Amino acid sequence: MIKLKDILSEGLSKNKVQAIVDKVFPQIVQDRGEGKQGVPKIKLHHDIYARLSGIEDMRGEESDSTKAQWVDEHNTIFIYYTNMKNEEDVIRSVLHEFEHTHQDTKKNEKYREQGYDNNPYEIAARNAEKNWKQYATIDEIDYHSKLSRGHKPDWYQLGTSEFKPFDENAVTNHDGKAAPYGSGYDEVEENFADGKKPGRKGISKRVGIPKGATLTQLAKLAKAKGEKGRMARWQLNMRRGRKKKR
Repeated sequence: MIKLKDILSEGLSKNKVQAIVDKVFPQIVQDRGEGKQGVPKIKLHHDIYARLSGIEDMRGEESDSTKAQWVDEHNTIFIYYTNMKNEEDVIRSVLHEFEHTHQDTKKNEKYREQGYDNNPYEIAARNAEKNWKQYATIDEIDYHSKLSRGHKPDWYQLGTSEFKPFDENAVTNHDGKAAPYGSGYDEVEENFADGKKPGRKGISKRVGIPKGATLTQLAKLAKAKGEKGRMARWQLNMRRGRKKKR
């Protein structure tokens, strides 16, 4: 018979944990900055012993207590989703391990001799967790708008060959997924074509990118900082993508 306490202790599903990570991590990276090895990947796993041994059903004495772990060898944060009871658990785990990515691994080897409670790096990581509430209030719609319309790419793509910024308005007759730059879809000059946000209309013109700019001009403008550079790179990738497609 299933008991109530078992139901209450089941925690979050793997998909829910992933959704929370996808929602909060881009903002955490933006606020904190990249780690010493760049932006880490985040992977979900069901058990630390199973991951380390390669044996799917392997369990150990810390299986139920290990929530997350940063592995510096390949700059990856592992979230053990079976131990995530709620959103707070997930956000705290991400903040804690991401703090470790900013620390010196050689110094940490020495600090470990002081024990977990007295390790300065662990203290810093636990303090980082205290900001979890500010990320629990992130609006998911705002998050998705940052991944499209020429803003920052998805967190796992930063600094990798998978870098593919998105513009979900690049085409109207596709499968509904955001179109990667350079895909051959027609570019749009206005991100808010419905005119409901007049303050954001005409981004290219507003940031100083001339209409009908040549590839040479765009290449020079792409070196600019901020939104001007992002828009120039977007247009450059779009133009090169269409030319290659032909």
